[in-house]
Amino acid sequence: MPTYQSLLAAAVSETRQARFAAVLARRLSCLTLVCDRIVDPHNISACLRSCDAFGLMTVHLLLDRNQRYRGSRQVSRYSDRWVEVRKHYDEEQMCNELSAAGFTLVGTVVADGERVTDFRNFVPPERMALVIGNECLGLSESMKRRCQALLRIPTCGFVDSLNLSVTAGILLEHFSDYWHRYGKGRLNAAEQRAWLDAWLEREVRQRLHKIGVTLEDVLEDEDRSL
Repeated sequence: MPTYQSLLAAAVSETRQARFAAVLARRLSCLTLVCDRIVDPHNISACLRSCDAFGLMTVHLLLDRNQRYRGSRQVSRYSDRWVEVRKHYDEEQMCNELSAAGFTLVGTVVADGERVTDFRNFVPPERMALVIGNECLGLSESMKRRCQALLRIPTCGFVDSLNLSVTAGILLEHFSDYWHRYGKGRLNAAEQRAWLDAWLEREVRQRLHKIGVTLEDVLEDEDRSL
């Protein structure tokens, strides 16, 4: 009897499945990005694109109570299909959840200071949640206090800061390269299988939706034919 997974796999080309598997083999479970009350959805979308490019699996959006996020797929290049976006409206609860999952909060700032380290001299913890602050105000003071380390990107021009999505891209490339070089922090086999199944299901649902059919309809027909 065909399994649910085999039915999904039969509907997606082997080339496409191989592409999914190759991407998942390089996905990192040890690094995640936190966007601290970022206002411009285009900035969030640009961050998502960098997350996908450098192998992150999840992004956490800390939003104000009245804030709703709708990204730009023109900017993200549909990265929200491949990176899980988790929305939070309670800072303490989000930070507790990340800590419970073993993540150390590491923030980004512009100004130098006693707690601030050049990102190139920082050895990342086993699991790291990189926190990027708001466009105008940067990290909130409460989030700075929650971070166990603060990083900055030194500049040598007249400007002392970069666009937040550029900052995210530089830091994500740097730290993802660290874990990729040492073969650490990647999804385990069970996690890769679970994500592969989820991606296959979404792929099939999207194709069926275009012709006005649901996956449940197909599975029901398959059951009747057995």
